[in-house]
Amino acid sequence: MRCDVIMSIEANCTFKPHIQRIMIVPGRLAIDGNTLTFKAYGKELTPFSVEFDTTKIVRYKHVKGLLGHKLFIYYSDHEWYKFSQFSKEELINILKELA
Repeated sequence: MRCDVIMSIEANCTFKPHIQRIMIVPGRLAIDGNTLTFKAYGKELTPFSVEFDTTKIVRYKHVKGLLGHKLFIYYSDHEWYKFSQFSKEELINILKELA
């Protein structure tokens, strides 16, 4: 008997839509099943969320820089999305789910 377990993982980070844009938004990145969701928060910002179907992620890469860890996702809409300011442990958990 096979039991499918869907894990839910969340991490605090920042989101930068489309690399060429300047906007950076603080929020929380969550993976639940086949959905990667970024939920923005902040007093000055209008809350919004962005959802990605993990089956449509073309590729992703992890970069460790001077200011912490970053996750770049290349999605099926041919755009790169950047998530940064992760704790090391949270990013490791997210990468395990994406693999």
